[in-house]
Amino acid sequence: MNFLKLSAIFLIFFIGFYTASAAPPANDNLANAATLGGAAGIVNGTTVEATRENGEESHGVLNSDTVYRTVWYQWTAPATKPVRFEVTIANFDAAMAVYTGSAPALALVTRNNDTETSHPIVEIAAQSGVTYRIVVGVSNDANAAGGPFDLHWTQTDRPSNDDLADAPILLTLAGSVAATTLGATPQASEPVFGSGRTVWYKFFNGSEDDISMTFRTTRSGPLVDTTLGVYTGAAVGALTPVVRNNDAPGGYKSRVTFLAHSSSAYWIAVDAAPGAADADVLLDWAVTKTVPYTDFGSTMSAPGEVYYDEAADITVFRPSNGVWYSLDSSDNSFRAFQFGMSSDTPVPADYDGDGRTDYAVTRDAGGLKTWYLRNSFDGGFRIVQWGLAGDKPVPGDYDADGRADLAVFRPSTNVWYIWRSSDNQFTIKLFGLAGDIPVLGDFKGTPAGADIAVFRPSNGTWYIFDGTNTIFAPFGASGDKPVPADYDFDGRTDLAVFRPGNNTWYVLQSETNEVQSVTWGLAGDVPMTGDYDNNTNDRDDFVVYRPADNVWYLLRSEGNVVDFVKFGAPGDIPVSSLAGLMQ
Repeated sequence: MNFLKLSAIFLIFFIGFYTASAAPPANDNLANAATLGGAAGIVNGTTVEATRENGEESHGVLNSDTVYRTVWYQWTAPATKPVRFEVTIANFDAAMAVYTGSAPALALVTRNNDTETSHPIVEIAAQSGVTYRIVVGVSNDANAAGGPFDLHWTQTDRPSNDDLADAPILLTLAGSVAATTLGATPQASEPVFGSGRTVWYKFFNGSEDDISMTFRTTRSGPLVDTTLGVYTGAAVGALTPVVRNNDAPGGYKSRVTFLAHSSSAYWIAVDAAPGAADADVLLDWAVTKTVPYTDFGSTMSAPGEVYYDEAADITVFRPSNGVWYSLDSSDNSFRAFQFGMSSDTPVPADYDGDGRTDYAVTRDAGGLKTWYLRNSFDGGFRIVQWGLAGDKPVPGDYDADGRADLAVFRPSTNVWYIWRSSDNQFTIKLFGLAGDIPVLGDFKGTPAGADIAVFRPSNGTWYIFDGTNTIFAPFGASGDKPVPADYDFDGRTDLAVFRPGNNTWYVLQSETNEVQSVTWGLAGDVPMTGDYDNNTNDRDDFVVYRPADNVWYLLRSEGNVVDFVKFGAPGDIPVSSLAGLMQ
């Protein structure tokens, strides 16, 4: 073996040994955080060979997220002004979070994964003399090394996106960004929905489909009250409101839901409510997730302003006069709306993507099934023929665009016919056997969106199509009524049945695979699953409607609170939940 070959082998061995035993960065741990100084600056860093400490926070935007290979910095604010931290020159999916305090009592200020492409940006209301701990790492990939990056910080008198022209562009269909209204000022001709201390973002739907999007402000401090607005237009003085919201249930937070058209831009305004304190908020956005219960919401006095109940409204449809009667879940106010005829089947769902339930019915006539839809967004009507007389309506968001699709199951042939709202194309699928009950839900182990699925009473088995294969799960018995819903609030529909023989609900929780049993109701009751708790915990509740006395019996998942509400008349059809279509 010659000298050159020996040298090459030695060099390869040396490099491999050196790489495997390389030390982590000096600021790998919180205790050794690198100090940043001054009102502005830039520092080079790396996540290569960095680790996570025992007991370290996840730093993720979502509960399921974890940030790996973390490195730490600390910065003491020289003044009470907004400060912006931004990671650049990072050829990996970076994430960042900001805390105050010291381990183990760190207090989260804000966190961010992607704002523009894969570079995190946070902007907070820095308080003079307070030390902030900044952590940077690799988002959600334990095996990725990350790499070098630059961390910039700049403290200014106003937020960097105080003006519409400086709005950061949000290109993804899901994400979060840290915002602050500290120092924000109103622009001339700016539409004011709040105090005028507005910061701006620009959302662009670059997909080929129209998609329903939901934006929220979350993690607001105890004295922070925000508003949210969505606008279209080319200039700050020529904006048209699409939707606006002040308070969503659950605190001083805001939420807006709207249909984002393909290749279109929308201005998102985060404002502080009049008299509210300036502080930090987190703006989250994602494709809207439809709910299988009635939530009509309310249109307020200001143009485009909507209030979302975020809970099921107790609702009945009266065939004798075609009127819907409901109790608003936010304040128990009564409402009535005439829409339909005596022979119609009520099919309430969000068909227009505005985050509120639309009044809707199907009508069999002349051998055909016709859908009548009333859009809650603009009050418009649609009449669509889809299906044949005798088909079972099964509306749901099968294409995961945030809107319910027109869909039917044909018992005579066991074929599903779905008209996708995203691309106006059709899905036709043979799935099921004679006697099967079509069920509605987005079950564990399947892509996002409603699934084609049936419950087979003859053997108590669920059959779920995951897009490629069929998942089958024995859970139930002959005579059980399927009552699938999200009882454990993990974002997936749980397999569940109501057994009239012993008045017991059996739930297979998708998060833990544990079986929950609850005795609630009597034989002859109509299950009406849904979240009736005004967004206090978001778990679906055990609810039945008793036609014998027109009383709703609610076992709320929030602290097992029991409630009885007499609402309805003989002959009424309970429609608070699409569960009625599965009986």
